Amino acid sequence: MTILTNKEKSKHTFAQAFTTLLQTQSLKSISITNLVAHSSLTRQTFYRHFQDKDDFVLWYFTQRINSSLQNIRPCCIQQGFQQQLE
Repeated sequence: MTILTNKEKSKHTFAQAFTTLLQTQSLKSISITNLVAHSSLTRQTFYRHFQDKDDFVLWYFTQRINSSLQNIRPCCIQQGFQQQLE
């Protein structure tokens, strides 16, 4: 079980809001104001964790990529072992 710090919880709350906003808006049209409004966190909290929108977007997509890679690695390792056994 992973225990998140308050900082991690805040970042992930912004990420969830961003994911929701991306379903109906373009990346360019999403503002920090939109993000704050959909996250129920404050603008001050946003700036406590990120320098600006670009910094947040970089963090967001890095997290998504890292998460995807973690899911792929076990599968690839398992398949690699299967190929060696055949």
